[in-house]
Amino acid sequence: MIRDLPQGAKDLYEIIRRMLKSMAQKEKLEATQVTFIQKQIRERSMLGADSVRKYIQLLVSYEYLQVVGGKRHGTRFCYRLREDKPLAELDITVIPTPAEMEKRINQNKKSEEDRGKLRNS
Repeated sequence: MIRDLPQGAKDLYEIIRRMLKSMAQKEKLEATQVTFIQKQIRERSMLGADSVRKYIQLLVSYEYLQVVGGKRHGTRFCYRLREDKPLAELDITVIPTPAEMEKRINQNKKSEEDRGKLRNS
């Protein structure tokens, strides 16, 4: 959940998004198609290696970033945005409102009725 992330990780995510949008615009790509390494983030954010590594690991574990290349033992990891959206829009753990829950329940009931009709025909 977004509220579990330290503020530094949230800030770093936005720095990454801005950097990738800029890089993508130059290459005529989508921000989600551009890969980056930690060194680029350190240079852009002016954060230390430990902070960048820690925050990127958190963003990967929360699935806001994807690891797209690299291995351990000397090879650099490459990362990519999962989606080019603010963190608040990516937080899928938000509890639905009562109206949204009612809509989901009604959709499920309709689906069950439709399946029942197909079995009986």
